[in-house]
Amino acid sequence: MKKSTFKRDILVLSITLFIVIASWIGFHIYNVAVTSTLDETLTFQIVPIPGEFDMETVNDVLSRKKVEPLFSEAVIQEQASESGETSQQQIEEQEAIPTVEPPQPSVTQEEEAP
Repeated sequence: MKKSTFKRDILVLSITLFIVIASWIGFHIYNVAVTSTLDETLTFQIVPIPGEFDMETVNDVLSRKKVEPLFSEAVIQEQASESGETSQQQIEEQEAIPTVEPPQPSVTQEEEAP
């Protein structure tokens, strides 16, 4: 007799749990459908983006000349061998570019005195 009451309790609990979860999902779907996250003034200010491209500008961008930077010694040496110049000369020219060092803090006389 005890097994049948246990099965009956599990069945009642399962049905109740199903009803609670189904109603929770239903109310959540209703709440999302009814409420809006945008103000009316913001909705008025939003302008849709046209779905067309300016093909003249796209063609101008695609026809740009591609420029390769000279950042490494390997690229400099490769270009030197192609142009017939010595690679050492190009490396020295690249190293001659000045670099900016951060300023050092100055020490005042007040800070030196104990």
